[in-house]
Amino acid sequence: MTREVGATLSDIVFVVLGFGFCGAIILGFWYLRYLFARQVQKWTNQRDSKGQEVEQTGFAKTQLGNLPADVGFVAGVGKNAEPAVTLNVTILRPTIGMRLISIGVGGAIIWMIWLSETNYLPDIAYLDIGTSIVVAYSLLYTNLYELRYDQHGIIHKDWFLREVEFRWRDIISIKDNGQYAYILRLENGKKTEVLKYLVGIRPFLTYAKEQIAKNNRM
Repeated sequence: MTREVGATLSDIVFVVLGFGFCGAIILGFWYLRYLFARQVQKWTNQRDSKGQEVEQTGFAKTQLGNLPADVGFVAGVGKNAEPAVTLNVTILRPTIGMRLISIGVGGAIIWMIWLSETNYLPDIAYLDIGTSIVVAYSLLYTNLYELRYDQHGIIHKDWFLREVEFRWRDIISIKDNGQYAYILRLENGKKTEVLKYLVGIRPFLTYAKEQIAKNNRM
């Protein structure tokens, strides 16, 4: 009886150690992947005109849902071009890389829905039409997006293509969501997203950081 109990305990310990070993391997691989993804992102991530990165949101720091480095690299093509300036107002519009990605991805989805012989969507009434409308609107929004800023604040287009204005004095932080946008947090607790891959984004980030630093010192 004692031997049987001892054997059972040994089996339990062996199983626990086995699970622990497998878990350690999985966590080790995940951590290596995290370090690699973080390093790659440091090479491809947007920076301000001083070469400094924008702090990431808590979830973005995990690297779990971040934009692949190659996609971010393509989206950033054209970001260093000179933005339009009118009456001391700087106008930022999507980079050529961002436009190409939106057209390519949108076109691929439309092709998969309407032209491919394979059904990629569940057989739900009007799902194909609804998905196509969402894709078309996203494509329209990306290519019509515009952000304007001057010494007083920011005006940009929200998801309904409405112009929304924020004063610099009301913005207390800017963070990178790891994908296509920066998150601006306002003094009243509200948040808004502005597109990341814009022509002239680097000087904008530098200026935004300076204004936010002034607000936080007040």
